[in-house]
Amino acid sequence: MIDSTLTVERRRSALPISPSPSAAESPNKHHPLPARSLRGTRSGWAMRLTYLTSDLIGISLALGASGICVAAAVGAWSLLTDPIALKLHLMLVVGLVFVAATVRTYSAVPPRPVRQFRGWVLGSATTCTVLVVGSSLLGAGSPAIYLALVLGTIVAILTASFLRAVCRIAFGASSWWGTRLIVVGTNCLSAKTFGELNREPQWGLRPVGFVADASTLDNADALDYLGPVAQLDDLAEELEVDWGLLVVHSFDAEETAELLSRTTGRITHWIVVPPLNQFPGLWLEACEAARQPALTITSRLRHGWSSPLKRAFDLSLTITLGLAALPLIALIALFIRLGSSGPVLYGQERIGRFGRRFKLWKFRTMLPDADAVLSRYLDEHPEAAAEWKANRKLRSDPRVTWVGRWLRSTSLDELPQVWNVIVGEMSLVGPRPIAAHEIDKYADRYGHYVQMLPGITGLWQVSGRSNTTYEERVALDVYYVQNWSLWLDIYILACTAKVVLLCEGAY
Repeated sequence: MIDSTLTVERRRSALPISPSPSAAESPNKHHPLPARSLRGTRSGWAMRLTYLTSDLIGISLALGASGICVAAAVGAWSLLTDPIALKLHLMLVVGLVFVAATVRTYSAVPPRPVRQFRGWVLGSATTCTVLVVGSSLLGAGSPAIYLALVLGTIVAILTASFLRAVCRIAFGASSWWGTRLIVVGTNCLSAKTFGELNREPQWGLRPVGFVADASTLDNADALDYLGPVAQLDDLAEELEVDWGLLVVHSFDAEETAELLSRTTGRITHWIVVPPLNQFPGLWLEACEAARQPALTITSRLRHGWSSPLKRAFDLSLTITLGLAALPLIALIALFIRLGSSGPVLYGQERIGRFGRRFKLWKFRTMLPDADAVLSRYLDEHPEAAAEWKANRKLRSDPRVTWVGRWLRSTSLDELPQVWNVIVGEMSLVGPRPIAAHEIDKYADRYGHYVQMLPGITGLWQVSGRSNTTYEERVALDVYYVQNWSLWLDIYILACTAKVVLLCEGAY
C-alpha cells in the first residue's frame, strides 16, 4: 500500500506556538502529534513510476502507429515483423526512456516542463539521429525502416509529453502523488511557502507541514505548524521524510548555515530557496566561482539573434495557420452579422513594444452600444462595479452577444490578431496587450512590458486567464520577459491548445 496512507501523531496546540519552557520541560522536547494522513510518498516513487509507465505507453504507441503508417504507405507490411526493424524499434524505446531519465522526468523532484521539454526534444532527436545514421553505416535496415524511426520519434515526443500532462491533471491532487517534504524557514516565510506549494501539488512537491522558530502565527497557519527547527530530525523520523525545503528571506550565508547546522542529518536531500523571486529563474544554472557555489543567469532576450528568430517563428506559423483558418474566419464573420447589427471587426488602441500605439483587431463580441449598456449595468449593480474596478472584466458581461460568448469561450474572437502579427505589431506569444489606462497599474514593471511585442497568447492565457487577479497578470508578464526563450514560446503555444479546447478561464 502506498505509504502516504500512514498516519502520524500531530499536536494542534493553541497560539502562541513557541511558549516559554518551564524548568521541568526542555524547549526541544518533541511532543506526539494527533493522527493525520500524509501527502506524497517518501521518495516520490509512485509519481515516478506513473511517469515511466506513461512514457512506455506513449512511446510504444507512437512507434507502433508510425510503423503501420509507413508500412501502409510503401505497401510493405513485412516491415512490421522484420527482425531488424523490431530490434531498432526496441533500441529506440530504450534510448528515449534513457533520454527521459537524463532530463529528470523520473526524479523525485522533476524540473518544470519548459526545461524538461527542451531536453526531451533535443535528446530524442539526437538519439534517433545516432540510431539511424549508425544503422545506415552498418548496412542494417532500409529507408522505410529509417522513415518509421524518424516519424515514430516525432510522434513519441508529442505523445509522451501529452501523457505526462494528463498524469499531472488526473493524479496531481491525489494523496499518493509527489515527494513528501518538510518546509524549513524563519518567521512566516515557511508558512507562505507551504501554502504556495499546496496550491500546485501537480509539480510533485508535497509538504506535510513546516517548522519555524516563530512566536506568532495565524490560526490557519498554525494547523500546519510542526514545531521549532530544533525538532526537525525527530519530526522527519516520525513523518518518514527524506526531503527538506529551506526557504530564507535574505542572502545571509550565516543564517542559512545556522539553520542547516541545527539538524543532525536526518534530512537526506535539501532544496534551498534563496530570495531570487525578482531574478529570471527558468534558465538559472548552478556553477562554481572562486571555489564558492554560484549561479549563472542568462538573458536570452539580449542575444542578437533573439528578435530575428522570434520574428521568423511568428511569420512561418502565423501565415500557415492563417491560410488554413480562412474558411473559419468567413463563417464567424457571417454569424456575427446575423447575430447583431454593426461591424464584424472591432479595433482598440493598445500599447506595443517600446510604448508604440497600435490598433488591436478582434471579432466584435459586444452590442453596438456597449459603453452605454455597461454604464447602466454598473450603476445598477454595485458588486459588478467593484469587480470591474479590480479586474476590468465581468464574469457576466451584459454587453456580450450570444455569438460573442461562444467566440470568447473558444478564444476565436482573437483570430483577426493574426494580421497584427503579420505586420509586426504583435507576436504569437508575448505579454498581454494593455490599454493606455493600464500603464499605471504596471508601475515600475512597465519597463519590462515594453521590451517585447505583446502576444495573442501568453503566460496569462495558460495560467488561469480571467480567473487570475490583475497583480498576478502583471507578475506573469514580467516572468515571461525575464525568462524568454523560443522553448518557452513553444511550450506556451502547446498549453494554449489545451486551454482553448477545454475553454479554461474564458469569459
